[in-house]
Amino acid sequence: MVNTHSYAANQIKALSKHIHHAANAEDWDALKRLDLQVRKFLESHPEYLSSSALSQEMAQLKHVYQNAFSQLKNNIAKMEVELNDMQAQQERAKAYQMAMTMEYAW
Repeated sequence: MVNTHSYAANQIKALSKHIHHAANAEDWDALKRLDLQVRKFLESHPEYLSSSALSQEMAQLKHVYQNAFSQLKNNIAKMEVELNDMQAQQERAKAYQMAMTMEYAW
């Protein structure tokens, strides 16, 4: 049983490390894949969630996971602002173009 927990602890640490690196690199595709891996891992081993032997590793995984998705959420919000700014700029350019077209028509 100790070997199982040691192996599980190493798997959880590796997932935490990969999630941390993906978030720092803003590699959202990798983060999506890792999210699926975490889900499958925990679905396959639900007992790890309540294991006192793995509590530190699970707490670290949860912390890293929450930070990564918070970073993703912030990145999405930033991109939405940028997109809104670009759309407003495009509307202004179209309005200017229309005004110029109308001016030449007279």
